[in-house]
Amino acid sequence: MARDAALWLTPGQQDEWVDSKKQVAFHIFASFIAWTIISRVSMRILNRKAKPIKDPGNQALLRYGATSATHAIISLLASLYILMRRDLSHCGAQAFCHDNLSARLWCMHAGYALYEFLFWQNCSSLVKPWNEMVLLHNVVWILQAVASLLYPCRLSLVLLPLQEMLQVATLVDCVRRFMSIYGAPWHMRFKTLLLFMVVFSAKAVGGAALTAFTFYWLRKFSVWTLQLPEGMSSVNQVYGIIFLAGSCINFMIYLKWAGAAVDMTNNLVAAVQGQNKKEQDAAAALSYKAAATGNRKKKDRRR
Repeated sequence: MARDAALWLTPGQQDEWVDSKKQVAFHIFASFIAWTIISRVSMRILNRKAKPIKDPGNQALLRYGATSATHAIISLLASLYILMRRDLSHCGAQAFCHDNLSARLWCMHAGYALYEFLFWQNCSSLVKPWNEMVLLHNVVWILQAVASLLYPCRLSLVLLPLQEMLQVATLVDCVRRFMSIYGAPWHMRFKTLLLFMVVFSAKAVGGAALTAFTFYWLRKFSVWTLQLPEGMSSVNQVYGIIFLAGSCINFMIYLKWAGAAVDMTNNLVAAVQGQNKKEQDAAAALSYKAAATGNRKKKDRRR
């Protein structure tokens, strides 16, 4: 018991953590409102700066793409800042630690996951996304964020920047959507789809590595069996299940996205080949018709 208590927060960190917990609901709600505003404003900006899009389904995809790209850029910048500048020396060798910056970022991700889930539900009649993957991915993010904010395990601080680095694939996905909607040349779309397939395959590998690291970390500190103050012992298993199961689910989602990227690439190649064949057949038919007309004229002259 004494050994487990030594892994817990120091008195100063505990005061910060308690104050932070009181603001969790407000910060998540504020993040949700901010992403909703960004989603609505982004469509107006895109219509002013680029070719106006009238189709409601494409408008929904553009709104989501712009908001998703903004979230990915913020996540990447935050992860770089955390990896380069964050100092966790005050945590020592403790298995539990509180960091205000990480707490704010978890709130941001939870608000975005809530926005994304409601956005696709509201637009379900316009577009058909991968509903089961969107639902599972958002539920995992919300559960992991809430678990991290209410249970100050150091694993959350370590995993957060690593998970955010995987958002590179989201940026490629947004570029792919924009090219498809704005009618980019097929060779550019093909190269983007190849890149999309590569980055999501890499994201699946990264998801598998994060799953393995999560299992290793939880087992190293025996989080499931710790006897902690503040009544946190009853949350040990819940936190462990959320992060371990969530990491496994995310890995399967990334793997399915990689498979979808392969299918989209094959469909684009098949569509281009089909269009080329139609053009060749039309040219051949036109050539045959011209040749037949020329032969008929020659016969008429001979007569």
